[in-house]
Amino acid sequence: MFGESLTSHFWVASTPLFQTALFFVPDGTRFQAGMEELSSEQKSYTTDIKIFDADGELINEVATTYPIDRVGILEIEPLLEVCKYEGGMKHGRAVITCSAPAQPMSRIQGRDSAVFMGELLPLNTQQRAFIPVTLSEGKSSILILSNFSASPSSIKCKLIVGKRSPETQVDVPAGGTRMLSLESEFPEYADLTVSRAVQGYLRLSTRSDDQIGVQLFERLEGAKESSLFTTIG
Repeated sequence: MFGESLTSHFWVASTPLFQTALFFVPDGTRFQAGMEELSSEQKSYTTDIKIFDADGELINEVATTYPIDRVGILEIEPLLEVCKYEGGMKHGRAVITCSAPAQPMSRIQGRDSAVFMGELLPLNTQQRAFIPVTLSEGKSSILILSNFSASPSSIKCKLIVGKRSPETQVDVPAGGTRMLSLESEFPEYADLTVSRAVQGYLRLSTRSDDQIGVQLFERLEGAKESSLFTTIG
């Protein structure tokens, strides 16, 4: 219904290799009858975007209004200018409150490819996360862990490949975001990926009752410094 608002959480980042943009896609079925039959209030939708850096600090906030029959686009790079570096890049979490009937989406755009990313997957004491993963030569796999709460959280990450199941623990500050490079954290698989891809999955768990968001972001190196991006979550 018009007037309703939904809040969603997305990972955003800015690097020399790729940039993030937010898209706001209105539901066309809501105005099939024609714009002339809508009230002036119903002819537009609003968004409120709060950007938190990797340490959980609110670094930017912006409100936008778009016509109900247009897709809204917001480039994130200017909003991350004051963002601190973590894990070698500027990144953090966008908290989006969007009035119905618009649906927010996030796009990672590189030089030669782009991928739309979904919302961060939920993780808490009642809900574990299982994420399939493929380790291979030339691929970089980054696990994104974002803490929605006002208290620090710890997440146990177990990589299960065949009979092996090494694990590590990641501490995420209140409201913050951390990245975990699977290739760096689990170097014992480097020899296996030289001649073939290795299939497995990540099992993530936490003792925190508060909500945590997770996502797997993958970059496959191509020829002449090109990259292909994929995401799970």
